[in-house]
Order: sequence, then C-alpha cells, then structure tokens
Amino acid sequence: MKIAIIGAGALGSLFGGLLAKSGQEVWLFDPIAKEHIAKINAAGLIIEEESREERIAVKGTTKIEEIGKARLVALFVKAPYTEEAIKGALPAVGPSTQVLSLQNGIGITDILERHVGQEQLLRGVTAQGSTLLSPGRIRHAGRGPTHIGRLSKEGDGGRLQEIVETFNRAGIETYIEQDIKRLVWRKLLINVGINALTAIFNVRNGALVADKDLNEIMRGAVCEALEVVQGCGLEFSPTEVIQEVEEVCRLTAENVSSMLQDVRRGNMTEIDYINGAIVREGERNEIKTPLNRLLVRLVKELPRKGGKAS
Repeated sequence: MKIAIIGAGALGSLFGGLLAKSGQEVWLFDPIAKEHIAKINAAGLIIEEESREERIAVKGTTKIEEIGKARLVALFVKAPYTEEAIKGALPAVGPSTQVLSLQNGIGITDILERHVGQEQLLRGVTAQGSTLLSPGRIRHAGRGPTHIGRLSKEGDGGRLQEIVETFNRAGIETYIEQDIKRLVWRKLLINVGINALTAIFNVRNGALVADKDLNEIMRGAVCEALEVVQGCGLEFSPTEVIQEVEEVCRLTAENVSSMLQDVRRGNMTEIDYINGAIVREGERNEIKTPLNRLLVRLVKELPRKGGKAS
C-alpha cells in the first residue's frame, strides 16, 4: 500500500517509520522540515524506545509531486495548519484515496470536507506517543490503541478494514470505531487535561499524576470541559474520564506532550482547537469555562515571554 504521511513531525514519523518497517511504501512529506527529511533520506529514521534504537529506511520528500497518487493520505500536522496541509496534499489524492486525520482537536472535519468528499474521509484518534529528538531521530514515548472511523454512511468496499489490518501488521494496535465523533470528543477531554498544563509548567505527562497540585488543576479543567460536552448533547462519566486521563499520563509518563514540544520550539500550538474549543462551545451554550479560558491565555503568553522551556 502506498501511504503518504503529511507532516513528518514526531507522530507522523513514528507512524511512517513503523508502516515502512512492515513493508509498506511510505512517503514522509514535509515541505518545512527539510533537515529532518534530508537526514531520513541519507541515513534512515532512527526510532528510540526504552534502551534500544532502530534505524528504518523510509522515503522522505519536500515535494508532493514526487509521491504520485497514494492509497492512503494521513494527516499529522498541527490543527492550525490543516487547511494548508490538505491543499498541499491534493496532488497525492486520487478517486480511490482515503484521507485519514489522526489530529487533535475539534473542527478538523469541517476543514477537510471543503476539499475532499466525505466518502473518502476517515477520522481517528490515537494514544501513541512520540517525541522528536533531533532531525532524523524520534523517541517512541508511549503505546496505546488507535481507533479509526468513517464519516460517510455509504459502503467503502472494505477499504477501512484494509487500512486497519495494515496498521496492525505494523505493530500499531488499531480498531474500527463506529461512533468516531464520540471518540474524538473523548480524546479532546484527555488533551484538555494534559496538553496545556504540561506546556505551562514544562513537565512530562507523568507529572500530572505525581504532583498533587497539578493533578487538582487537571481534574478541574476536565470537569469544566465535561459540562460543556454535556451541553453539546454527549454524556460521559466524569469518574471514568478522569481515570482515563490519569491512566494516559501513567502510560506516557516520559512523553513530552506535543504542545510542550511546540512551546519549546516557539511554534504555534493547538490550544485554540483543544482548551479553546471548550471555551468556544461553552460560550455557545452559555456555560462558563474560567479555568480553560485561563489555560488558553497562559499558553498563548508563553512564546511572547521567550519561554522556550529547557
């Protein structure tokens, strides 16, 4: 299967590397990360995990035209760059191409549907964790399941099943999800609890369960978000969601969250699509979200303070 990974950051490189290792024809496309792509083409992608590392041969490019039409186009860019990314990826999208988003946040689907038919779109969430260490090198920082679902109710001729099987053969634990909208919201709740706090306090995920004060703030942000989600017509158990957030923190204890990685590099974060989405939905449903609003503001202040965390 020819697979085009759009966005060769930490997570995109992880998925691309594992799929290439399993024998798929994988292309890592990133027009910005030129040094990273050059390192991969010259010496392969190095994936660190625990006390070992592995070098994997995978194709990289900064020019989408080199790929041709792909069977699967998977987006791993940050949410604010979705529009630009899908426009740039269109030369790799043919009539039978499936376009998969494993991105964080709410509002991604609306952007993609402006450029790709709903029958070609797949939405998913993943609990895999990855950290970009240096050009050509990443750390597989946490393992967890990936769930993928279709947005169209029409049949797809088994194409989703084929993709899920391909991921599983690559060692990426993956399942078909019938109610993908609910799962996207559930993943949002996890990110609400983890990303902003790790970015603001410059800590790895595990600190949010190890530090009593941070744990209390995390719980407050999630409970506030749960009220908003309930106002959107979805029911979740607060106890179960908080337990899940804490379990993710434990499973990815050594992971540097994607938002903290962005802050350290002075890059734009996804805060408007995570905690910011809770604030917007709260306003729409007249539900106050002071804690999430504060977290949004604090994250946005970090780059302006020169706050590249050490």
